[in-house]
Amino acid sequence: DCASLFGVDASSQSVLLSAKFWSNAVPGPPSASDPREDDTVLCLTVARFNSSCKPNAIYTWHGSAKAGEVCVVATTDISPGDEICVCYLPTDLMCDPVEERQAWTKETFGFACQCQVCSPGPEALAFEEHCSERR
Repeated sequence: DCASLFGVDASSQSVLLSAKFWSNAVPGPPSASDPREDDTVLCLTVARFNSSCKPNAIYTWHGSAKAGEVCVVATTDISPGDEICVCYLPTDLMCDPVEERQAWTKETFGFACQCQVCSPGPEALAFEEHCSERR
């Protein structure tokens, strides 16, 4: 539990609200005050997507920073019943070795990624081979 990890009183409502926000927030559209910076926002639908190092969707922003809407776009065919996953990793880490990706998600989000390409199996081997060719 985050509160005990950092030695704070979990009964503090501000601590609980802050933890909930930061564990579900996503980079937002460019900031209205400084277009070189992204705002951080809470999008209730996007916050529900799980992570995969081989995602089948991405989210992007449509419209101005003030009136922007988050758009979720499929990057592959998604069959009915398939889980829609986005990648929590920064783009430059997506092809890092599995141990490094898992360490990053553990440090950043408190879990080691267990997606289909981080778990042992043929899909993980094929992904590693694909990434080795790109390095």
